[in-house]
Formats: sequence, structure tokens, C-alpha cells
Amino acid sequence: MSPIQMVALAVRLFAIWLGLYSARAAPALYIETQKLDDPIAMGIVIAVALVIFAVVLLLWFFPRTVARSILPSTSEPAVQNTSPDTWLALGCSLLGLWLLAEMFPGLVRFIFVWYYSQRTKLDMPDNVTSGAVYYIAEFAVGVWLLLGASGARKLFWWVRNAGAR
Repeated sequence: MSPIQMVALAVRLFAIWLGLYSARAAPALYIETQKLDDPIAMGIVIAVALVIFAVVLLLWFFPRTVARSILPSTSEPAVQNTSPDTWLALGCSLLGLWLLAEMFPGLVRFIFVWYYSQRTKLDMPDNVTSGAVYYIAEFAVGVWLLLGASGARKLFWWVRNAGAR
């Protein structure tokens, strides 16, 4: 795999990360902007969301162009040939590790709030329970990607080659 292909893979992984992170932050940003009741702030939020969406699409559909602009031009051949399956499995594992790292603080917070509410006989806030479902689902997807990357790889290759033998 050439250095341009490696960087292009990293660019695509970054596009996935940016899309997931933005989609996760968008509802909270929308709610906070609604509280302000300011149409200019809402316009700014929509403009920023559109710019982020455009950047994600650019990074996803043109990763080699971005990689060529990042790397200096060299005539060195690739040192070692690695199959795309290996790189996809590595990327899936890294995404799973990232999901687990992002999920862990929220899950610890939920456990602390749950324990505190049980100990003091207080009712848990409604949003904490719904957040726990999200963190548990994120944990499951993270573990699946981290430990079962070959299953994700098979799914991606099946979608890519659907109908073709």
C-alpha cells in the first residue's frame, strides 16, 4: 500500500469521525440555540452544520486528492504490500477503540448518578436514563468494531460486492 493510499484511508477515517462527532453534538447545539431565541444564532448554527457536512463529503469522496495535497511528492515505492482487508480491519478496530474512549466518561457518569440516586432515594433525571441507553448501544458497537472487526469487514465487502461473485 502506497503512502498516498495510507493517508487516503486516514482521511476517510477522519471523515467518519467528524461526521459522527458532529451528528452527536448537533442536537445539543440545536436545543441551546432554541433557548436563545435568536434567529441569527440559528442561522450561524445551520451555516456551520452545512460547512461541516460539505467538508465530510469532500473528505469522503476525494481522499486521494487530499492525501496528495498533504504528502510531499516522492517517487519511492511502497515498502510493503498489505491487503485492503487488513487496513479495513485496522480501521474498524481503531473506530471501535475511539467509540469506547468517547463512551467511557458518559457511562461512568451514568453509573455514578444511578448509584447516588439509589443511595439517597432520589428519582433519577429522565435524560440520564435515555443517555444510558445511548451509551450502552455505543459500547456494544465499539466492542463489536474493536473485537469483531472481521465481521464488519465481511459486511463492508458484501455491500461493496453485492450481486457480484
